[in-house]
Amino acid sequence: MKYAQPIYALAGFAVEDPESTVPELLYAGEQWTTTNFVAPKHAHDSWEFYLQISGETVWEVGGESYKLAPGNFLVVAPNAYHNACGCSKSRPHFFVATIDLACILARYAVLKDTWHGETAMFVPHGESLFVPFSQVIREVSVSLLHRTEGLRLALDALVVEASRLLEQDGTDPALAGIHPAILRAQALLFNRPNRQWRLADLAQLLGLSPGYLAECFTREMGISPHQYLLQVRVDRAKETLRRHDVRITDLALELGFSSSQHFASTFKRLTGTTAQQYRSQFRPMTATPELHIEHPCTVQGDEWFTT
Repeated sequence: MKYAQPIYALAGFAVEDPESTVPELLYAGEQWTTTNFVAPKHAHDSWEFYLQISGETVWEVGGESYKLAPGNFLVVAPNAYHNACGCSKSRPHFFVATIDLACILARYAVLKDTWHGETAMFVPHGESLFVPFSQVIREVSVSLLHRTEGLRLALDALVVEASRLLEQDGTDPALAGIHPAILRAQALLFNRPNRQWRLADLAQLLGLSPGYLAECFTREMGISPHQYLLQVRVDRAKETLRRHDVRITDLALELGFSSSQHFASTFKRLTGTTAQQYRSQFRPMTATPELHIEHPCTVQGDEWFTT
């Protein structure tokens, strides 16, 4: 297994065949790129998953253009030529994985009809993929016990959730005993923590008054919407600090904090340590210095809350 930082990446990693005992995962990476990020036209023998975390990228697949904003999910079919370019004022951050679905669909035959021969499939609200995709990246980039089992479970969860999103009829499941609007509010804050949320805007999306939303959310969840959002942001920061050498200032702004000082004070208050001290507890994965990593593909041609 050979980690590398692609030439266009400012931070993050890419790796081919990360685990020989899980051959269905051919390539995986998490990358922060320059705003003028470009990926040349290429194709793969297997499905490729892209989940945009922040910033924006534009992908061309089979003559169609897809603009990926935070939370957007794009799946490119085998042997479909595609390329990308950055078009963002902020640095794009995304997850990527190339997956041989044959093994996974053999385990879950009910999913087979979802993965047909379309050139590309696009999901505008793919935020629920963050958790399973993040777990795949964690299993790949961190030395953990039971690596084979953990990576296979994470990969299966990613494909199952992707299948749900591609098949869903637009309805959101609700848990009994919890106000559906509160579940929706929790999902919005959890899946899009970098948005500059305002309580009034969130309440308008849910059809509630700001005061009633704050009251119900605090009663159901035990903390206010603002406190919940800060905790989600800090949890995301902790996960990133364990895995990557991205600059703390860049991470703070990406997560929606108004400044690095605001991030620093919030992180210290919620964790009891500074972000730098937290990072130093872990030995970050160091990418092998290379100008380019060989990707298994064929290349064609050279708000803070306010009331």
